[in-house]
Amino acid sequence: MEGLDLFATELVQYLFKVLILGATIVAAVFTGIGIRKAINKKKQQQETTANES
Repeated sequence: MEGLDLFATELVQYLFKVLILGATIVAAVFTGIGIRKAINKKKQQQETTANES
């Protein structure tokens, strides 16, 4: 039974690490999308300002 307990403990630790890594990747993707949108919006505002001059 000791081997099964050790296996279960390792499995839980592995699953926890996978969840943390997955959450980090998802957060990074959404952050990248947000930064890209902000940059595009700023470029668009600069183009609009340059066209009005």
